[in-house]
Amino acid sequence: DDPTIAALLESRNARLAPFWLNPQEQAGAGPFAGRRALVIDAEDRFTTMLAHQLSHLGLDVSIVP
Repeated sequence: DDPTIAALLESRNARLAPFWLNPQEQAGAGPFAGRRALVIDAEDRFTTMLAHQLSHLGLDVSIVP
């Protein structure tokens, strides 16, 4: 509820594509339905972005440290 923090978060998101910020419909089966992917957590934002993209291709994604 802190306006300063809200402003900082909003300014950070200004550089992101709307794809990452707007709700998306559930993806269909996708070309990789039924397959799994293991993503090694590199402790950066790219890890969750990659997992998100893979899941929309139909993969069951697990992130491990």
